[in-house]
Amino acid sequence: MNTNQLMRTGLLAFAMVTASYAFGIPARPGLQKVTDADGRPITVRLVGDEFFAQYYTEDGYPLTVQDGNFYYCDYTESGELKNSGIRAGEKSVRGTEAKAFVAGIDLQSLPTRLQRYAEAQ
Repeated sequence: MNTNQLMRTGLLAFAMVTASYAFGIPARPGLQKVTDADGRPITVRLVGDEFFAQYYTEDGYPLTVQDGNFYYCDYTESGELKNSGIRAGEKSVRGTEAKAFVAGIDLQSLPTRLQRYAEAQ
């Protein structure tokens, strides 16, 4: 390899590495079985990248993590996090209070409200 080819190869490698930092690396796709702080299992989906990520239940409701535990949450129109204080669990064991909270989440406008939250971070 001559000097010119070596220099082009080095520049290409540098550009590829630099480009990988310019774009976020996506979160692991698909559902994941995790355990919260007290060992209770929950199935979640992580969406996002290293710049911003959001956990969701297996049926698409947003979650927040506090002290190693997952809680149902929502976002206000201005993009503020609203923690329900209700511990999240598997969909099959979701209690009455949790069902009522998630029923009030507008999943259609959630991406817009979540975007406002992410921009404020």
